[in-house]
Amino acid sequence: MNETQATHFDKEAVYDEQISPLMTQIIAICKEHGIPHIAAFFIGGDDGDMLCTTINTTLDHTPDVLCDAVKALFPPRPSFMAMTIRKAE
Repeated sequence: MNETQATHFDKEAVYDEQISPLMTQIIAICKEHGIPHIAAFFIGGDDGDMLCTTINTTLDHTPDVLCDAVKALFPPRPSFMAMTIRKAE
């Protein structure tokens, strides 16, 4: 195995074939019983940064710890806007 192969991490096929069907069942059970949940899987990919997440925090009761986890996984990113005013009347 060369260095490129050793450092390449791509588990998308494993996720698609083995984990995704289980997650479909888990999501259905959680929805049926009103269980908030977060599942995050780092599966690599071509750029090495593919993350597959399932988040349902909109059910009856979502503890703060799950909301904090969502914020940690997806921190707010600044957005920038530029505006040019030609005639300020």
